Amino acid sequence: MHSPKHNLPMMSRSQKGEEEMKATIEFHLPEDQESFDDAVNGWKWQMIVYDLDQHLRTKTKYAPDDVSQEVYDALIELREHLHQELRESALQLK
Repeated sequence: MHSPKHNLPMMSRSQKGEEEMKATIEFHLPEDQESFDDAVNGWKWQMIVYDLDQHLRTKTKYAPDDVSQEVYDALIELREHLHQELRESALQLK
């Protein structure tokens, strides 16, 4: 015997009594074009920094046996510097 199916409507957050939060940023173009471009392209910068971090991680984690200690240490130092800059700017890689 099959259990009965109930077709209950899905409730959105606002229907459940939770307020929807929104943010609006305004730019006065063309004067604020550079700030506008920074805001719109921020996700691209985040992805580039994330990819760089992963590249440095891979280069050190899977470093071939013939890589010099100097190169290996430079890669580690560069990744640590990247993470320090992110922390100081209160940014996180996702």
